[in-house]
Amino acid sequence: PGTHPRATWWNAVPARPGDLLNVRDTEQALENFKRVPTAEADIQIMPAEGGNAKPGESDLQIQWKQGLPFRLALGLDDGGSRST
Repeated sequence: PGTHPRATWWNAVPARPGDLLNVRDTEQALENFKRVPTAEADIQIMPAEGGNAKPGESDLQIQWKQGLPFRLALGLDDGGSRST
């Protein structure tokens, strides 16, 4: 269960196909993919491939892996008084 991987990619990367490559957009995308504490991500800029690729175009190769789909948090609060 959860979000479809394409929806995650679409929301995490601020650039769209055909946009000029902006390093800040790439860095922001990397931070978005890494915001989940158990996730590891890497983005590589590769020369564009395929039949419709033009000289000077690039593809972003995104590798994303989530270690554990869950986390455990434990908290203790001793901030009350004896009367509460």
